[in-house]
Amino acid sequence: MADEFDDREFSCAGIIPRGLGYEQLPPESQICVVLGGRSGSSLVNGDDYINLSFDYWNSYQWRIGMLCAFWGIFAGTYLIAA
Repeated sequence: MADEFDDREFSCAGIIPRGLGYEQLPPESQICVVLGGRSGSSLVNGDDYINLSFDYWNSYQWRIGMLCAFWGIFAGTYLIAA
């Protein structure tokens, strides 16, 4: 998800407050109901959504390289020892 949401903007699913009596509010007084929404904007940044919803940062996705390197080292050691 981090790779798909990186540097993307998504339209907001709902703005609060809304309804009767709130039509005249300026956009700065409204906010998106989705995590990562900012006051006055009808868009949600994908990076902000991932960071706030899952505490996951885009830099974390490259940790798979370390995992593959460790796997290669241990598999190689096993093959040599066997």
